[in-house]
Amino acid sequence: MSNDTAVQQQLRGGIGIFSGRTPYVWLSNQYGNTGIDFSRVSVIFSAANNIPFVADPNAQPTNVGGAQTNEIDLVDPEYKFPQLTRGNLAFDRNLGFGGLVGTAEVLFSKNIEDVRYNNLNFVVDSTRPDGRPVYRRVVSSLSNVILLTNSTQGDQWSFSYKVEKPFRHNFSATASYLYGRARSIMDLQNSTAGSNWGQLFTSADVNNPPLTRSIYDVGHRINFAVTTQIPIYKESRGTFSTIMRNRPPSQRSRCDLASAPLMHISVLTEVSPRKATRFPARTRAVWYSKSSVIEKH
Repeated sequence: MSNDTAVQQQLRGGIGIFSGRTPYVWLSNQYGNTGIDFSRVSVIFSAANNIPFVADPNAQPTNVGGAQTNEIDLVDPEYKFPQLTRGNLAFDRNLGFGGLVGTAEVLFSKNIEDVRYNNLNFVVDSTRPDGRPVYRRVVSSLSNVILLTNSTQGDQWSFSYKVEKPFRHNFSATASYLYGRARSIMDLQNSTAGSNWGQLFTSADVNNPPLTRSIYDVGHRINFAVTTQIPIYKESRGTFSTIMRNRPPSQRSRCDLASAPLMHISVLTEVSPRKATRFPARTRAVWYSKSSVIEKH
């Protein structure tokens, strides 16, 4: 801090390497999807091909179609838990009027090891006229062979400015503004390998996704907070805060297939007319046509 009692200020910062654990369900997928523990069946939906419901678990129908290909989940032998480099640089200053304290801060991070999924059983076979890749299976007797591995791609930075006004009786008010950007190749939000790989929306190769804006990108954010300390017991105190903030628009949205010709449908086995009923009638024809193309490949 400065020796000037009227103007106090400080420059602070730091940098370090931080690591955390993978959600262990991502590792448990390999125990459940070995490719040999159970078989899957596939029945083409049609009015003339209905599967009867049987309540008895020991008398389930067996002649409901051919055995579907199975999924195998793998882990890279060199797989590492997520790790990143993160640092910050901040400047605090007593503004010299009204008891206001201002803070400007820059925060940045760069991935060292992040999580990534590749489907080893799908390779690009051709390209559609609109630029989307069409895949073929390397091993036709398998559906997905999904590898859990690492990527070094991904980064984030943000700049913020905060003004704080302390009051008597351990009461304070804060207003702040932040602008940030975050980039990644995969924003993993699911518990299974198939969903994490399959719900990656990209117009490029799904096994080689580009570095793009993350769904966790903050953008512009404004916060207002009021904080007070509450006595709990003897010298112990708690903090009570009321926070108001603007909510940036979500980067995720349901994609209308009729208006998004570059959307890549990566989980080929999940495209079915049954799922088409979730969309308006004008988009169902698109689902059916794309489903037929996918089935042929």
